[in-house]
Amino acid sequence: MNFCERVFNYMTAMLQSLFNKFYYLPQQEKILHKFLPDAPSLHELRANISLQLFNSDPAINGPMPLLPNIIEVGGLHIQPPKKLPDDLQKFLDESKDGVIYFSLGGNLKSKDLPQGRREEFLRVLSKLKQKQDILAHPNIKLFITYGGLLSTMESLYHGVPVIGISVFGDQALNMRNAENRGYGISIPYSEFTEEKFANALDRMLKDPSYAQVAKEISVLLKDKSVSPLDKAVDSVEYVIRHKGAPHLKSVAHQLNWYQYYSVDVILFITFVTLLFIKVSYFVIRKLLCKKKKQKSKQKAN
Repeated sequence: MNFCERVFNYMTAMLQSLFNKFYYLPQQEKILHKFLPDAPSLHELRANISLQLFNSDPAINGPMPLLPNIIEVGGLHIQPPKKLPDDLQKFLDESKDGVIYFSLGGNLKSKDLPQGRREEFLRVLSKLKQKQDILAHPNIKLFITYGGLLSTMESLYHGVPVIGISVFGDQALNMRNAENRGYGISIPYSEFTEEKFANALDRMLKDPSYAQVAKEISVLLKDKSVSPLDKAVDSVEYVIRHKGAPHLKSVAHQLNWYQYYSVDVILFITFVTLLFIKVSYFVIRKLLCKKKKQKSKQKAN
């Protein structure tokens, strides 16, 4: 990242933190006490968390510095494949030219898409029958998705690259990550056009690097001594056995916000530095003035 990108990331993180503290969490607090009037505050609950299970994996999200009570269990929801219905199994088995899987998830159904947008999808996909030489390649498979984290993980677990048509939430971020890592192409729904969709399909079908990166990540996701599900179960049982595992908790949750971000320390150091500069300036100025007066007296004599 260049300097401007780092400044943008820092400002975004700070604004998100302020948004959560002064708007999001107070709204959640209202909902909590509406249905559970005697419940502790969210601040107390957050400070008393014994274990957090993160739906992430270094192979997809990159390495992160995590506390011992934060466990990564990305892919927890992925189960061994089950037998497909006979008609679907037959269709897939007989699709010797390859298959493109198109799904925008349960939140965005094709019947809810504008008629014009549906026609754009169909026009582009219908033209693929003319590209038999490309689709016949054994490594050509892709998943057209809305870019949700679970769908992206499922696709990568099976070594399939993605074209993401992000709509809201974390989808755009997931698809930017896919582009940066080289296993996907992002087309935000608000920027979707027939031409962009056709170009994305053409690029992915012709360039084997997308499938190669997806397969490499698939190997990393599967190469685990303990499955994410077993890891989650073991972690929960460990915390239960050790009565909340207080030895794993960070004391950071007990700090005020200005202590957590060292605001008081930064202000103190800033004050001392400015005071030192001011005193130094005053002393140097006095010495220079005194020296100047001495020279003036010598010239007068």
